[in-house]
Amino acid sequence: MYDARKPDAGRLAVLARELTEIVHNVDRTRPVTSAMSFPELSTRTGFADDEAIATWAKPYVSSALKAGLIQGGLAADGQVVFEPDSTITRAEAAVLLDRALQISDTAALAPYDSDSSAPVWAVQSAANLAASGVLDAGSALGDTLTRAEAAELLCGALELLDSRDSGGIFPW
Repeated sequence: MYDARKPDAGRLAVLARELTEIVHNVDRTRPVTSAMSFPELSTRTGFADDEAIATWAKPYVSSALKAGLIQGGLAADGQVVFEPDSTITRAEAAVLLDRALQISDTAALAPYDSDSSAPVWAVQSAANLAASGVLDAGSALGDTLTRAEAAELLCGALELLDSRDSGGIFPW
């Protein structure tokens, strides 16, 4: 007997595949996966340290990986890991947020191109966020991100998204 409070995972998987196909046929530019449509179906993340990732976080980690927002890091043995208990740096947060917001690359990389502590792989993302007003141009990318700084980045991202929805930064 069917119980709506306890959906059948097999039935959800079929629905997820059908919905993914429908969305893909309507708009081929929209990256849609079953995991993004139904994150509760994702029980594996694809990272070598999958068992260290909390069960509640796995659907989000899996979706972020599949969407290209995160890539993980290399462990000493060469395996790709997520490291759920590690802190996040401003550089890592900048890359993640830049990918999520899909900001166009800016030609002006200063001040990050001359900052020897800034990881090369994060310079463009940090410059994009700074040019968009999301990241303070004076931020040291190698430092750990605090909760307050994370909140500030998210507010900046929301303001940027709001300006896109309203047709620009200027309301007139």
